[in-house]
Amino acid sequence: MISKEAAIGSLTVRQQDLTVDWRPPRKYDLLIAALSWETRATAALATLSGDLPRLSLIKFKSWNDAIEDRKLAMLAEIRKFATIAETVSLAPSTDSQENFSTLEAWIREKYVAVKRPLRILIDITCIPKSYLLFLIGLGFTRDYFACFDCIYAGGKYDLNQEASSLEGSKPAIGGPRSLISLGDWRSTLIPYLTAGQYLPGTIDLIVAMGGELGLSLPFIERVEPGRLKLIFIEETAPNDNLPMLASERSALNDLMSAPNVTRTDHGLCDVIGVAQEAVAFCRSGPSVGTTGMALGSKPHAIALAVAALAETKMGVLTRVPVSYKTVDVEPSGRMLFVQVEDRFDPCSYIDVP
Repeated sequence: MISKEAAIGSLTVRQQDLTVDWRPPRKYDLLIAALSWETRATAALATLSGDLPRLSLIKFKSWNDAIEDRKLAMLAEIRKFATIAETVSLAPSTDSQENFSTLEAWIREKYVAVKRPLRILIDITCIPKSYLLFLIGLGFTRDYFACFDCIYAGGKYDLNQEASSLEGSKPAIGGPRSLISLGDWRSTLIPYLTAGQYLPGTIDLIVAMGGELGLSLPFIERVEPGRLKLIFIEETAPNDNLPMLASERSALNDLMSAPNVTRTDHGLCDVIGVAQEAVAFCRSGPSVGTTGMALGSKPHAIALAVAALAETKMGVLTRVPVSYKTVDVEPSGRMLFVQVEDRFDPCSYIDVP
């Protein structure tokens, strides 16, 4: 992917492939990653070199000893190429409100210590979308961040699991197919990414879609939007020529049958394209509010956050399941480096101590 740059609201966004010859484009105050059990957890971190801060590691409380053991094994791998400065211990990842408070206090402490907006480099590969969105909203709304640069390793997901006889098969017993989540989804409105009016009488909805269509359908239907825009990940986007579970195809047909729906596909790592489309969608309709739903990839979640910071009538929410499956996700080989910076803050482009 050729490096791409765009100004969106008060932010400048740059995106390019992350490669093994990566060098830091600037000095950073914090290097952040989340401890996970996934194989891909170290793929992006391992490419980093140059003058970087020691690693601040976010660690969510594990659900059981087996998960904890897998995290500790991954910690041993991280220690082979990174020096850990501190571990930020959080409640289970589904306890978002408690964890938001802890993270906000931690970021504020770092900001006060440095006495200027922070320059962040963060590996978003294994950070849940709700926390990624929260950090972006917090950092740029409260002027805690000069820049929020991200690295990301894409993962391999089996979108056709349990699909031996796809088109003629009945939906799986127990409801929609789940790739990584367990239990019903609840919506979480992201602090600092709220619209002037949340779910007013007339609202439009733009959804960054993932691979769990059956679970997404009832989540989307709660809103009853005036206009509905669906953005699929181009590399895995469903279409008539690809095999799908019968339950997933049924959900897709239901989504696309609405008279007010439009659809586009964007590459997995296309932050700028999705952000620009979200801004244009927000501005083009007569509705007094727009909600962005981040149900898909982390890069697309960044895009919705950037769009919401640019558009006061737009807010962002995501889903939080009851818990997550302990599915190992291997790296796909595709990695992204994206820079999000406040172009009006001198610290984002001037080399200050």
